[in-house]
Amino acid sequence: VQDALSTLLAPTLVINTFNINISTFMEVGITANWCDFTWTYNKDVVSQLINDVRIDPKLRQYRYNTPFKETKTFTLTAYDGKEEKTKNITVQFCNRIFYGVAFKPIGYDSSLLSELTSELYPTRNKTIQVNATEEQYIYYAIPTKYGDCTFSVNGFVGGFSKVAMITYTNTYNHTENYDIYMSDNPNLGNTTVVIQ
Repeated sequence: VQDALSTLLAPTLVINTFNINISTFMEVGITANWCDFTWTYNKDVVSQLINDVRIDPKLRQYRYNTPFKETKTFTLTAYDGKEEKTKNITVQFCNRIFYGVAFKPIGYDSSLLSELTSELYPTRNKTIQVNATEEQYIYYAIPTKYGDCTFSVNGFVGGFSKVAMITYTNTYNHTENYDIYMSDNPNLGNTTVVIQ
């Protein structure tokens, strides 16, 4: 009876934390050679795995030693003798997008991108805020594979055109086709642009 009561009153298994020591956003072209995991529970467990690798139930750290360079999900699975719980971490590889203001170039190439703000971003959907002064246009450049963009300013759709498709090679020697969009008019001042 006491054992049955103890089992009934035992706390539900909770994975308190599951952490990785590398960024969960990586630029396409990088190879992650290894990564370390740490985690905590609210109680002891009798078995645990990360993906298909069994780990001593007493340990709370693990090093994954297989290099990878594509989006990968790691799943911690824990079992306390009564129930199983899981928690995921995904390392996502994505491209940079570029946006900002610049003067209209004579021709379009990757030198324009170097004048713009860049960030790792997994989709085309974004809201940007820029300040286009006299003769400056607003630019938005994304990998072609992200799909065609629509733009809206103050609730009005339009005002931007696709002006070029270029080839861009990042610092990790990965090459992608990029579409460059430009505002139809310069000197728009402080502007919030919603891209979808």
